[in-house]
Amino acid sequence: GAHHISRIDNADFLANAVASLDERITETQEGDVTEPRQVYNELVLRHNAILNPNTSPVAAWLGQLGFTMSLAGSVATGITNASQVPLVTYPWLGARYGFTRAAAALSVAYKDFLDPHTLNTDSLFDASKSDRLTEEERGMLRELQERGRIDLTQMMDLSGRASQDNLSRVAKTHGSMPDKVMKVLGFTFHAPEVMNRQVTALATFRMDRRDHNYQHALQAAEQAIISTHFIYTQENRPRYMSGNVMRVLSMFKQYSQHIAFLYGRSAQLALTNTQASPEERKVAFKQLVSMLGIQYAAAGALGLPFIGGVASLFTIMMNAFRDDDDEIDWQVELRKHLADLAGKQGGEVLSHGLSRLTPWDMSSRLGQSDLFFRAPNREREGRAAFMDWVTSFSGPVMGYATNAYLGVGDITKGIKEANTGKFMRGVEELTPAFMRNLVKSLRYEMEGGVRTRDEYKQLDVNHAEKLGQMFGFTPSRVAEMYESVTAIKNKEHQLDMSRKAILDHYAKSYQTQDHVGLQRSAADIKAFNEKHPDLAITDKTLKRSFSSRTQREALTHDGVYLSKKRESLRQEGDFANLTPSGETPGETVQHSKAWEQREKRKKMREFTEELRQQRLIGRHRAAPLPDDILP
Repeated sequence: GAHHISRIDNADFLANAVASLDERITETQEGDVTEPRQVYNELVLRHNAILNPNTSPVAAWLGQLGFTMSLAGSVATGITNASQVPLVTYPWLGARYGFTRAAAALSVAYKDFLDPHTLNTDSLFDASKSDRLTEEERGMLRELQERGRIDLTQMMDLSGRASQDNLSRVAKTHGSMPDKVMKVLGFTFHAPEVMNRQVTALATFRMDRRDHNYQHALQAAEQAIISTHFIYTQENRPRYMSGNVMRVLSMFKQYSQHIAFLYGRSAQLALTNTQASPEERKVAFKQLVSMLGIQYAAAGALGLPFIGGVASLFTIMMNAFRDDDDEIDWQVELRKHLADLAGKQGGEVLSHGLSRLTPWDMSSRLGQSDLFFRAPNREREGRAAFMDWVTSFSGPVMGYATNAYLGVGDITKGIKEANTGKFMRGVEELTPAFMRNLVKSLRYEMEGGVRTRDEYKQLDVNHAEKLGQMFGFTPSRVAEMYESVTAIKNKEHQLDMSRKAILDHYAKSYQTQDHVGLQRSAADIKAFNEKHPDLAITDKTLKRSFSSRTQREALTHDGVYLSKKRESLRQEGDFANLTPSGETPGETVQHSKAWEQREKRKKMREFTEELRQQRLIGRHRAAPLPDDILP
């Protein structure tokens, strides 16, 4: 209701302001008015969107679903949210008031906020009720609360409720049951958010008040909140994130947009903006350097902002000039180099931050390398690779749909096979984050550690690691193990695909008597063997590959290959009529098993003789191949 009333109260003021701007631009006699006109056009679009919101109930519901599944009720998410002050606010304040002074002010503000006398049910703590604050400081907090910069009773619109048309549903005195549930689930996110904003306001106000009047200090406190904790209301979303479709695809990306602007604006002022004053450039430079330094300590080199996208693009360009079996993964190469430089533990700290010294990993939560999308970390081919990228760009909702599909399948299999592990994996996929972490910790306990989907033992976990997982923190050793497995499997997949391509090309060239193709295959085999002697392609490999290909072709009838042991399965497809037009079934050529065996032996004799003549068959497993293998 307040949302509607505020629009009614301010509609005339906003309309007059926009009209006045239009009139001023129109009456301007000198200079270029292109940029002011662009600002005016943007304001008109935003004004219309505020007065006539068109949020679909489906989009609003998906927003609540996203909040519930990813953030609500998660202790780890709340702790991650609390890191906003040391990671972002402290560098911002330190660049303006001095880092020692800012650290002291924040420390005192935390102490005042956590006053046990201010405990309450809405936000756990409320500094405005503390006796340690002066009346002026309490008035400042109340003023900022009235301005909407500190919200003590809701979740700063993160669940998207304020953008719905609340008057279109039946009003209830104390809210509907879903609203009550959302309030409870959002508490772990809401309480740290209130702490962040009140602590920032108190520290900034006190430092600024020493040198300026009340209004100046109040404005400084408000600006600190806006600049480092941002405004998440629907009206403050970028327009390209505001449509019903885009608000779903860009779910949780408001933070990414705000933090990207903070870094970008600091860099622009410090490095390229010649119109900024020397003081502004100095402040921006100190802010940028300190933010990067603290971010590096928290999440390591791989958690620095934008490094994922930049390094991935550079790697793609480099791999374009490398062989398929010799492509590099920049993250793997960097981590191997850091491990060689500082040891395994030191390398993990340098690459993922100080949390790798503890039983629980925070780098995945604090990292800013993939702010807008996260590239798939698995080497895949064709449709699977395409779907991985589609899921990555489609936001959390697509991930929830995928998880739901997998979860139902795992639960069904778990019930049929009486397999507790699969059943619990399915429950994990279907439940919100706060329950998912609890189930995963319980599964670690029941299965005796971390296991694959096929229930092979991978790693033991201790009680501290299980406790951390219960609250949402992935054990550091488990995170490292998964990253190591991914690196190994990606390289294995890359080599297998490259090796298979060489064998397939040779067999096809031999069957078609393609002399140029055979020559190229010989060169590819020789190069592959020199790079990967453990996986060398030998005479036996060629014979086995060719034999398998020939056998597969010989046993392929009516479009399907079946081994002899599974030949009886053909009756499942007997309904298909594959007789060519104009022929009768009796005229169709049928290959007998004896004919198939004769053809197979004939081709193998021809192939073996050909290899012998060209000296490809040797006694050694990795015998060198001649440059010329033309028949």
